[in-house]
Amino acid sequence: MNWEALIWLVLLVVFLLADVFKERYVKSEHGIERVNNVFDAIGLGVFAVSGARIGMETGTKLDSTIVEIVLHDEYLENPVINKTHILAMHLATAEEVDFMVETSLKINDILTEYMADIGVELVDFKLEYGRYDGRILLVDEIDADTSRFWDARTHEPMDIDRFRRDLGNVEQAYQDLLQRMMGDS
Repeated sequence: MNWEALIWLVLLVVFLLADVFKERYVKSEHGIERVNNVFDAIGLGVFAVSGARIGMETGTKLDSTIVEIVLHDEYLENPVINKTHILAMHLATAEEVDFMVETSLKINDILTEYMADIGVELVDFKLEYGRYDGRILLVDEIDADTSRFWDARTHEPMDIDRFRRDLGNVEQAYQDLLQRMMGDS
């Protein structure tokens, strides 16, 4: 049994179950309380869809990971913002922004190495951060619906892009990804 894969699978299942609810909640001494979602942080190692808006071709590998921070506000169409926006709008402190970026980069490093070991390229992923009890917390999951995973050899999507781009075999791609994560490839 690949214990590292099992731990990731358990974490994914826990986060998937948490994602069933529209709002995020945490357990506190007062019971279950709502977390106010504030930001999405998107870690990019390869430009997929998002590269087009800045003139980069899909599939362009980056020399370093980019972390884009997105204001979680559908009314404003979830704009990409930077640290100076966040500070000027008093949405978070400089330390909190640094925490989100550093945490996202650490997760990227761990996932990139792990996925490479199983023949999968981590293209990008989205994390949600929320505010609870005066602190910024990571409140989202990493899965094939919030990330882009490509087969390292063929560069075929193994994620929700199979559905979005009508490539077919969505369930098979998810099964293949799961089998690789479980050490069954």
